[in-house]
Amino acid sequence: MITASQQLEAYDEELKRETCLEVGIYTHDAIADTRQQPQLSAEEMLAVTTATVSRLIADDKFVVAVGGEHAITTGVVQAYRQALSEPFTVVQIDAHGDMRFEYEGSHHNHACVMRRVLEMGLPTLPVGIRAICREEAELIAKQQIPVIWDRDIARDAELCCFRQHNFQEPPTSITSPGETLSNTLQASGIRGSKSESLLLVATRTITATPVCCKFC
Repeated sequence: MITASQQLEAYDEELKRETCLEVGIYTHDAIADTRQQPQLSAEEMLAVTTATVSRLIADDKFVVAVGGEHAITTGVVQAYRQALSEPFTVVQIDAHGDMRFEYEGSHHNHACVMRRVLEMGLPTLPVGIRAICREEAELIAKQQIPVIWDRDIARDAELCCFRQHNFQEPPTSITSPGETLSNTLQASGIRGSKSESLLLVATRTITATPVCCKFC
């Protein structure tokens, strides 16, 4: 992704500016790289991720975490949970619920990442979900998680708009200090211009963006 990004045009035809060149982007060295450290456990990987993101937050940086395993989202969100005094909403753009208590014997499997986020006491907004298990369905009903389903977006793209969603619990969850957008790139109900519309109407503050690839 980093290599491919060098082939993208920097000019934004809507903003009429080269924002990324004006603001500046720093590419941090890879952290918790299991290719270099295959013995690294999931717990160690997340601890390193949290510690690194915490240092970047302290340095007043806007973090975009790019990774191939979206369990890293837990580490990124944990760092912001520790740094910010008020809760924030985690917007999850995904095809799957990822709310299992554990999967394949691990609490840190990618299928459990949003369950860990919920356990941090943070409200979530899953968007584009098309597949869940019974356990996740029961959790969604019990906690009244406001899922925007794949099938609904296919019928009405306006459901992607954040301003269509009622963020009432807790009242400070969005306006202060912001949103964390967690995006796993897979076959969800949001494609092409629909995903751009979702981001464009995000009029509130976005705190950080973990972008994790899992094509399926």
